[in-house]
Amino acid sequence: MEARAIHKREGTFMMKKKCTWMILMCAICILLTACSAGKQQDAFQNWEEDAVPITALKEYVDKVTDEKSARNMEDRIAMFDLDGTLYCETFPIYGEWLLFADYVLNTPGYQAPEHIRAVAEELAAIEKASDIPSHMEETHIKAHAEAFSGMTIEDYYEVVEAYKSTAADGFNGMARGEAFYLPMLEVVDYLLENDFIVYICSGTNRFTVRGLIDGVIDIPARQVIGTDFTIAASGQGEEMDMHYSYTEDDELLMGGTLITKNVKMSKVA
Repeated sequence: MEARAIHKREGTFMMKKKCTWMILMCAICILLTACSAGKQQDAFQNWEEDAVPITALKEYVDKVTDEKSARNMEDRIAMFDLDGTLYCETFPIYGEWLLFADYVLNTPGYQAPEHIRAVAEELAAIEKASDIPSHMEETHIKAHAEAFSGMTIEDYYEVVEAYKSTAADGFNGMARGEAFYLPMLEVVDYLLENDFIVYICSGTNRFTVRGLIDGVIDIPARQVIGTDFTIAASGQGEEMDMHYSYTEDDELLMGGTLITKNVKMSKVA
């Protein structure tokens, strides 16, 4: 009798334990569902409620992520421009132009060649007048490549970080590194959460873009496509790339020559 009573109590205890776990798991599921719904609701705080583009985006994402949908896609890629799409394009001119001009004109101890300084001074004048000459896109990028020639990639990223901390012209209390469009960042985050591979394809130098988005957009550096400069090894000297092998003691340097400006048809390619 005593053994049966003990067995009965143990059975009752196990049933209560099982019920408790079931209740707990149900509560967790309800909580996760609520959190997911809340997360979707909060994903677009900087958009108007029921904004047409966001409604369309959600409908599209639902279709391509639903395993039962005929439009389901396992490999999902989203491509964004930078300037004017994710980041301020004209405040009052391109950020990369401002970075170059600031560095050339205001860096203590840096003496730019006269032709490089002339480009920076022209950009400073354009910044005040907001009147951009047609030649500047090509003129700037060649001067930019030459101005930073020989600098390590790590040091270049530090230049970008310093630029990001400077005040954004025309805004109160905003640094240039904060000059991203918040609604568009929400779109990027939403796509990343739904397992899209996000790329940025920009006319801006890829190292500038990688530095700008650091801490803002969580994508690998390899998913940034931009204007390309040559890259050299610190021990390479005058040897051509095909004649020099990179060593463990080498550092990567900005090579100083433009490969391609990633705009117009170059961006398509």
